[in-house]
Amino acid sequence: MNTPESDPLQKNARLETRITAEALRQLLGLSRRLTWSRLAVVLPVAIVHYNAVPLFWLVLWVTMMLAGILFHEYTGQRFRNEGCDDARLRDWQRILLISRFYLGTVWGVAIYGFYQVDAPALQIFLVTIALVLSIGNIIPAHYSLPLYHVYAGPIFLALTLVFIGQNEPFYWVLALMMVWVFLAGARFARMLNRSFREQIRLRFESDDLSAALARKTEEAEQATQAKSRFLAAASHDLRQPLHALSLFVDVLHEAKSDQERARIFPRVLLSVDALRKLFDALLDVSRLDARVVEPDISHFDIGALLTELAAEFQPAAQEKGLKLVVHAQPQTVMTDRVLLARILRNLISNAVRYTQAGGVLLSLRNRSGKLLVQVWDTGGGIDVHDQDMIFQEFHQLDNAGRDRNQGLGLGLALVRRISDLLEHPLTLRSVPGRGSVFSLSIPRGSASLAAQERVGVPLMHSWDLSGRRILVIDDDVEILDAMETLLGKWQCDVRVAADLGEALEALSKDDFKAELVLSDLRLRHGNSGITAINQLREQCGYPLAGVLITGDTDAEVLTMAAASDYEVLQKPLRPAQLRMMIHNALPEKGK
Repeated sequence: MNTPESDPLQKNARLETRITAEALRQLLGLSRRLTWSRLAVVLPVAIVHYNAVPLFWLVLWVTMMLAGILFHEYTGQRFRNEGCDDARLRDWQRILLISRFYLGTVWGVAIYGFYQVDAPALQIFLVTIALVLSIGNIIPAHYSLPLYHVYAGPIFLALTLVFIGQNEPFYWVLALMMVWVFLAGARFARMLNRSFREQIRLRFESDDLSAALARKTEEAEQATQAKSRFLAAASHDLRQPLHALSLFVDVLHEAKSDQERARIFPRVLLSVDALRKLFDALLDVSRLDARVVEPDISHFDIGALLTELAAEFQPAAQEKGLKLVVHAQPQTVMTDRVLLARILRNLISNAVRYTQAGGVLLSLRNRSGKLLVQVWDTGGGIDVHDQDMIFQEFHQLDNAGRDRNQGLGLGLALVRRISDLLEHPLTLRSVPGRGSVFSLSIPRGSASLAAQERVGVPLMHSWDLSGRRILVIDDDVEILDAMETLLGKWQCDVRVAADLGEALEALSKDDFKAELVLSDLRLRHGNSGITAINQLREQCGYPLAGVLITGDTDAEVLTMAAASDYEVLQKPLRPAQLRMMIHNALPEKGK
């Protein structure tokens, strides 16, 4: 999506504006030092023509010149005092052009009006003054090219008219030469102006690159610090349940009765569940950062989704004595239903967890052609200084002791990443002591398309996996043993292999015709599960289904896996998650 910051045309236009503003600043700074030299040119002209021109006209001309020079100086002083922003740049250019055109015209009037046909010395003097003024104007023109034309144009026009009026071929030739000199001066001024603007451009681009490099360096330092904080917090949160798990396992090993084992085993499951939740959240962060999550855009009724989510959190709200209310009419939106539900589930969960009295409101509003989904609460609120920090990983307010009952500190980090992925702007307003409201802007959808998608939803078939032929490839013996045991409990016909060679051997034994391959992404000797499944497909000669399983969080690896067109599962796996994936990947029986 192009933004004003990223559009090359707008970026170049802004750079040209900066160059013009800098050129004007330098020109008006130079003009300040040239004011006395301009006045010094007027005085000799007036003295030389004192007896040749009627005094009234001479005084009038001097007055007009002085007024123009002083106005030009006044303009420069105002520019230096007020500065120049983009909105006023054209106004300053117009004032400067009018001022220079006025001075050029007054000089042109003097050259045409003061020219003495029968006084060769005065003629030479005026022509010299005219050429000096015109050629000298190339200097300001290289800051702003139009200044040459509006200043030198009237002067050369006056000279040309004077020479044409002599009715002699010699003067006609001089008139043509004046035209040639004007055009040559214009060409030279253009070259200087182009060179000058290029110098400014290079300086600005160099400054911008230096500033961008400084920002990138600062961002890299902040990212390094954030990564260190992330790893430190993750390490702490991983060690806690792992430490508890190791203690429980040791106690379980030493238990002398079934009753004691039955008492300890649920606590083991709680520690395992805590580890699983943390790993799942960390892997979700990695997958979103790696941009391997592809939104599945559909049209659906968001009012119904809000009602479902409210029913899901109603027991937790009632347990705390909170009111959980939905204020939303049926409205169709166009987005990824699963990812949107993930965002709202996190926001509602936080609202219920951190609200001690009052309630939580889920609302839907129309805003500028979009729908604004809002989660309101009457909790403690969030100070303005903390409102950016809460979207960082493991950052939790009022939980310095890292109590897992208050969450992992990854929910809002995921919310921010998913909203960015979906391009749904997320905003927060909060007043400490009164509560908070999170707002999410979502595009409207089509009610007719939503109805068609509901009609097109296929019916779920049986979860029974008995007799399904599955080949598992993994270079970890313990994982192979666990997978063989679990799939055997589901009555699958299972073969296991540590690498591609063993997998090919397993397919050749007992005429085993696998329906699905579950392969680890990283195999022995740097081999890939993608390559293994591809070669097995070629060997089998039929469309063998494949699923990749990986514990990698590296962005490049996840991107490669996502590009393989195979489904990807992240370790650690829940049995229910694995069973659902196998069920979806297997062809229907009889096909």
